[in-house]
Amino acid sequence: MKWIQSTDSRKWEEKKIIQHTSEFENYIHLTNIYGQEIKGFGACFNDAGYTAVNLLNEDLRKDIFSSLFSPKSECKFNICFIPIGFNENAELLYSHNEKDGDLNMTCFSIANDHRYLLPYIKESLVYCPEMVLIASQQTPPVWMKDSKSYYHGQLRNEPSILEAYALYLLKFIQLYKAEGVNIKQIHIPNIILAESKFPERVISGEKLATFIRDFLNPLLKNKSVETEIWLSSLNGNEGYLSYEYSRFIEDILFDKTVRDCINGVSYQSFDIDYIKFMNNSWPEIPLARIENDCGSGDNSWLHAEKIFRLIRIYLLSGVEYYIYPNMILQENKRNIFCYAQNSLITVNLENNMVVYNPEFYVMRHYSSFVESGSKRIETKGHWSNMTIAFENADGSKIVIMQNPFNHPQQAVIKVDSLSVSVILEARSFNTFIF
Repeated sequence: MKWIQSTDSRKWEEKKIIQHTSEFENYIHLTNIYGQEIKGFGACFNDAGYTAVNLLNEDLRKDIFSSLFSPKSECKFNICFIPIGFNENAELLYSHNEKDGDLNMTCFSIANDHRYLLPYIKESLVYCPEMVLIASQQTPPVWMKDSKSYYHGQLRNEPSILEAYALYLLKFIQLYKAEGVNIKQIHIPNIILAESKFPERVISGEKLATFIRDFLNPLLKNKSVETEIWLSSLNGNEGYLSYEYSRFIEDILFDKTVRDCINGVSYQSFDIDYIKFMNNSWPEIPLARIENDCGSGDNSWLHAEKIFRLIRIYLLSGVEYYIYPNMILQENKRNIFCYAQNSLITVNLENNMVVYNPEFYVMRHYSSFVESGSKRIETKGHWSNMTIAFENADGSKIVIMQNPFNHPQQAVIKVDSLSVSVILEARSFNTFIF
């Protein structure tokens, strides 16, 4: 047995477990009911992350890459996200083909990615060669949109544009493969239901179904490309909750020809209830969480508590992997939209220091012990709302608990015939290995 606890002032401490035999009302009990298989955890590659890590000496660089990706180290990330073109932590707004009307993609280029993304990914693959890489795009090239702008607008619903956009995605997959980077999944589209000031595309379910069925899937099959197609970032405000979201999904998934092209559905924000809709209606379709609230750059324990809770909620809701947004950022660095975000690791240029932020430990409490191939276990008891449990392939059982209260709380954990008593420190994260 092992118990790791983290608080704001004392992170990653091994604690003593006391075997317990008497009854106590505030318990958590692992049942014999199993949920989904867990595929893993990871984070997003971006320009700002590689820029920050390049400011460090070689020893600090190695420490960071090992802590994030080595299967024998801290976070053990094995599924990571690649933006197709820019994301908010890129150096500039760009796509891979800015040539207006280039339907044959003769000007397609990943030259920008050779500066940051590809070196970042390749260095990570040294530590985790079997990493699963997924990709998604925030917006297509602006000339493919009716707005002719990164901001707002829809993908033009014209056969020549849809064919060109499918070719655009194929070229990305092929050129990355030529660099030794295999894209396992492509998630489309990104941020479909929430038109805002940020670069995006808004597209109806009917149009997206047409694009997948008649353009993207046939092209990938024709070129013998095995990259999976996922619906991605299904999100929107509360007004979309029951009607618009369901209509969007039904336009796609009720068409069996389209559904057979789709390998899973991923989510970004405002979507807990949407995942419940999916689990109720389409339990056979894999789900994933590919981002969370990015925070405001303060990297506070309070925000870490929120993320710890959200990871638990999404895993309880059925997602098979969870991806955090920013691995590494420079301290006080603002993105291209002029706002700061949280990150797992912060680089301080003034004193050449590396800070492992609270959300690094949030991810580590999950990813360090919950192995790829593990199964989620249903729990019961008073602590169920603050607990999640898993069983690894080797039979070990992982119990992850959060004490959100401002005072210590006693808990009894019942695993098979074993009962143990613990005092969870105020506002703490806890992982138990049995």
